[in-house]
Amino acid sequence: MVNPDAYGLSLAQSRAMAELAPYSRQLANQEQATDYAQQTGSYRLNQGAQQQQLANLLGGYTGAFGTATGIQDIQSALIAQGAGLESARAGATNNAFAAGTPATGRKPGLFEQMAVAAAGSAGSSFSQPGGGSNTYGPSGSIYGQNGGGNYYSSRGLTSGGFA
Repeated sequence: MVNPDAYGLSLAQSRAMAELAPYSRQLANQEQATDYAQQTGSYRLNQGAQQQQLANLLGGYTGAFGTATGIQDIQSALIAQGAGLESARAGATNNAFAAGTPATGRKPGLFEQMAVAAAGSAGSSFSQPGGGSNTYGPSGSIYGQNGGGNYYSSRGLTSGGFA
């Protein structure tokens, strides 16, 4: 036969377990719901932070591409300015050479007259080996020797204004 105290203890334990089972299931569901809510909140915060990071990166790339476009525009403007200056320099050089040719019929300027006079006076004080004076200008030779001016004319070229 079963001891009545043992039977009562066993019965009390069975009833307690039967009553606790639904309550423990309810507590487990509440804990799981709370954990899910916390995880969802963390996920949404992380997603927001990632979206903000992507927006910042996009803004940086947009700014960098805008800067690159600005640099390219500056580079194009500098190249165009350099080409314009080179064109002006070439035109001025061309005009200077054209102004020095005998075909223009121009009269020598003050600086040219001074240079010719200085070269002529310096040439009169020096003599070349082989004779002749060191002259420079429209009536003299280009090399400072008599007969030196034939270099260009013997080849069918002009002497650049100094015959």
